[in-house]
Amino acid sequence: MFNRIDASKSTKGASKLRRDLINAEIANLRDLLPLPPSTRQRLSQLQLMALVCVFLRKANYFQQGIVNGRACPLEPLKACIFRS
Repeated sequence: MFNRIDASKSTKGASKLRRDLINAEIANLRDLLPLPPSTRQRLSQLQLMALVCVFLRKANYFQQGIVNGRACPLEPLKACIFRS
């Protein structure tokens, strides 16, 4: 029989698993930023996501410039963003 206590434990476990997965992906994003490790570690999750968005917008802008025939002055930035 499925009782109420088991349901709350299951929900807590699912919530913790979801938080752990989100935190792991945020850590992956943190490692991709082309910043010194000491700076990356001091960023809050909100700051980190804002910086990732800025870098993606810049990469998209410069990628469009290459497609349209303009030179990309920040080739090293793109290499940092799209590294594997």
